Amino acid sequence: QQQQQQYYYSMRTIYVSQRTRAAGAATCTLLVIFCLWRATTPTAELHLSSGNSNNGRVEESPLSPVQLRSLSDTGARREAKRHRGVPAATNRTKGGEQRQQRIVLATVPRSGNGWIRGLLEASTGLATESIFVEEGTEYRNTTNAFGKPCGWLSDCSRVRMTCCDEPVVIKTHFPFTSQVNIPEYLRKRKSDVGQASYLILPVRNPLDNYEAYVRYVQARIKYVASVPHLGLRDFVDAWVMHHNFWFSQGTPSSVYRYEDLVDSSLKILKGVLQRSGLWSQLDMDDVDLLKVSNITRLQPYKRKQIGLQNSKDDIAHSYLKYSREDIEWTLKRHRAVLERYGYDELYELWLAASAGTIHPASLSAMAKEIMSRTAAYVNWGEQI
Repeated sequence: QQQQQQYYYSMRTIYVSQRTRAAGAATCTLLVIFCLWRATTPTAELHLSSGNSNNGRVEESPLSPVQLRSLSDTGARREAKRHRGVPAATNRTKGGEQRQQRIVLATVPRSGNGWIRGLLEASTGLATESIFVEEGTEYRNTTNAFGKPCGWLSDCSRVRMTCCDEPVVIKTHFPFTSQVNIPEYLRKRKSDVGQASYLILPVRNPLDNYEAYVRYVQARIKYVASVPHLGLRDFVDAWVMHHNFWFSQGTPSSVYRYEDLVDSSLKILKGVLQRSGLWSQLDMDDVDLLKVSNITRLQPYKRKQIGLQNSKDDIAHSYLKYSREDIEWTLKRHRAVLERYGYDELYELWLAASAGTIHPASLSAMAKEIMSRTAAYVNWGEQI
């Protein structure tokens, strides 16, 4: 009798084990079927109506008027996909694990990083982030950076934080300034933002960049501890170090000049989106570019004009802000870098104007011609 009981319990154990394995296999099968169903479901997510079940009928989730405005049917479905947090593209490692694409916006302060962040957020609907702590930001473990729930634009009707494996744009000023040990990081040829899959590199002519930087420091004197105070020539040397560091990284990049962003912001924006892969990953079209219009925080940038005399961005007459000696020193010491970005001809024009060999009435047209002619190769093939 004891042997029969042992036999009974043994058979029962085997039976339960088999049932458990069968249930696990069935669960896995159902999970695979569910994933395949989700993969073939239309882009706009479906859900059961929570307020009124409609007898359990599945309905398409509605979009707000702001999200639907000026969008085609295809655009509306794509917009739904973004705002539901479904990744627009998958970036995987060799092991098959999902990895978020890190696009690094590496700028010298006051070279238009806020402007391009606003343009990127308005067109993609995804918030950019920063390696620095900024007002209203929170640290994100997924990106090791600081971001706002509604982005740099602070507009929750247009912008949301990235999630899952969606690409993220992260701003840094390294190596111009950083909270890390810059010399040590430079020796190791690494930055404070970690591994980048793509670089966005704005450039502004160093003397005007310095003048804007000084205005920035003076307006924010209470933050003096976090902002390096540099004389003009020290600033120019740091400017060159910054751009040479990122230029030599060998990472796929988009390079554009601040002056061309002022002159043709939408062309520069589209070029950055296309070359970085955001255009294809987020399934964008020209309708998305129209979203940058009529955004309050971007209005001051829209009023900028390169050729407008006495404006802060009047590059033709900027030479009046600097001594002839400083212009000559910058051109002689860093001519090779200035040639890379097409600024050598502009500075030669400034020297001629300061010597009085150019009629003031033709100066603006000559400066604009130089910038237009050099834009084709400076902005990595972007025709301005």
